[in-house]
Amino acid sequence: LSNTPPGRRVLIWLYDCHEDTMQALANHSSAFTAVAPAMYAVGFDPAGGAELTDSNAWCSDVVHKYLPDKELWAWVESPDSMNRMHCPNCPEDAVMRELFARPQAYIAAAKAEATKRNITGFQFDFEAPGQANNANKTMWLDTLRFHETFAAALAPQGTLTSVAVMCTANVTGNASAQAPQRFCGNGAFDHYNASASP
Repeated sequence: LSNTPPGRRVLIWLYDCHEDTMQALANHSSAFTAVAPAMYAVGFDPAGGAELTDSNAWCSDVVHKYLPDKELWAWVESPDSMNRMHCPNCPEDAVMRELFARPQAYIAAAKAEATKRNITGFQFDFEAPGQANNANKTMWLDTLRFHETFAAALAPQGTLTSVAVMCTANVTGNASAQAPQRFCGNGAFDHYNASASP
């Protein structure tokens, strides 16, 4: 790891918040400015709506302890890792549709968590679960609209939003006999399909 150029934001995604991981990162703290541990997901609440599910929110304490001068970005995952306690058989797309239709409670919870845990921003990694090939372009468009709504709602309190955009264009290039559906499960053809259109 090398030093971070002045004025650059360099973010590291973390799959765990173990203390040995944090100590190792602290030894190279000049190489990055922010960390994004997996902290939240999308889940069903008892009423069947979408909720901000706490998967590893405790990571905030460890990050602030070992990397006190670094920004904390909460990595938010799609429902593939959601809490299914309230709706064990619900399809993943359904909870995303609930989130898009009624995001208010989800956004309110994120605002509260950002303040409580000193979160600089939320890093979204939604991948249209159940429709990873975006056969229905509305899933992709609704995801982008949600991100815009979320970002606009949290910006006034100074909380930022970053998005790892899913397979927006369904690029299926670089397919091979070994991996015919390498990019978005879209077949072994080089093209952009209808899911990329507005």
